[in-house]
Amino acid sequence: MVIEKTPADPLPTNYRPTGGSPYRFGTRSKETWQSIADDHGLGVWELIEFNFPTVARIANLQEKCAVVNWYLRRNVGCTISNDGKNWSFEGATGQIYLPAIKPPDSTLKRTVLDILADPVLPGLTISFGGRQFYMGRLLARVAGRIIDDDITVQFDSALQGWAEYDHNDDRIYTGFECNPTLEQRGGVVHEAVHAGLDLRAEGTMLVVEDESLAYVTQSYFLYNKLPADWRLTGEWAEEDQVFKLAWDIADVLFKRRQPEELLWNALDSAIRRHPKYRARATDETGYNGVRRKSG
Repeated sequence: MVIEKTPADPLPTNYRPTGGSPYRFGTRSKETWQSIADDHGLGVWELIEFNFPTVARIANLQEKCAVVNWYLRRNVGCTISNDGKNWSFEGATGQIYLPAIKPPDSTLKRTVLDILADPVLPGLTISFGGRQFYMGRLLARVAGRIIDDDITVQFDSALQGWAEYDHNDDRIYTGFECNPTLEQRGGVVHEAVHAGLDLRAEGTMLVVEDESLAYVTQSYFLYNKLPADWRLTGEWAEEDQVFKLAWDIADVLFKRRQPEELLWNALDSAIRRHPKYRARATDETGYNGVRRKSG
């Protein structure tokens, strides 16, 4: 039985995304979201959320997929399932749409590579959870895969100046196109850590562990670039505590020492209380490696 869920805020049945071009089904056999996205240089969720933007606000993947199925039946006229769980495009009577593709921004790619080439990063080694993480080497590998276009970089105005890594698409999104602030450069380093751990296929690592490494590396990157009495801060108390503890750990690392376990535990607890991570802190990241797209 196909799993569906009615969204809380459904789109109109005749919804057409702004700037969307109709996609003609039947260009290849057994079309899927993935095959259509791949054929047009898109991420699979980028394509889905372009067609059904309300699903972007759903955090739970199973619920997200169930709402997509609801839209496929109701808006696209899908009535055939090949796996008994999801609607297929076979026999669809409606339409999906392709977004206008913005050419790759080589300037933005260069900006991200320049950030990752910062001379402070190569010397960073972190002892964490009984393991050694050579963050400088890891970020250099990320830069190499960006050069090869295995990890892509794309501007997304919705991020309003910040950055985000999507491990399903192997893509770093930035909310700026040029001239990032110091804080925005730190945000790129944060997301590049996620890309690096995805590159290592650290799929069983917990979200709280993944974020601990990202926040500390971000703070280390900024530590000697800002006034002595300044640090990253958050808008609310739980977020600010994460930044404070990550900054304290960066301070220890800059003194060529490794932080005590007590300090790591405090950061772990702070991330678990952070509203953004509270519900999924103990989930596995699901990182599945970065696919080779070239060579």
